[in-house]
Amino acid sequence: MEPCRCWPARVNIRTLTIADTQQFGILRLIVSDWEKGRELLQQAGYVVNVTEVVAVEVDDRPGGLAGLLETLEPSA
Repeated sequence: MEPCRCWPARVNIRTLTIADTQQFGILRLIVSDWEKGRELLQQAGYVVNVTEVVAVEVDDRPGGLAGLLETLEPSA
């Protein structure tokens, strides 16, 4: 199987995670255009599942996650 070339279609990968076992691997992507991304991967012969996600940007500093969590659920 050839690698999927997404650059000509202008689909940007925002983030990814990989999980694998001896039998198979799972690559999760957040891309700039999920419909184009799905189409490109399917055309290349990959199995594709689409799932809704909530993504937030966290400051890359000590306490960055704590600040986000306080915003979501302020302490009493």
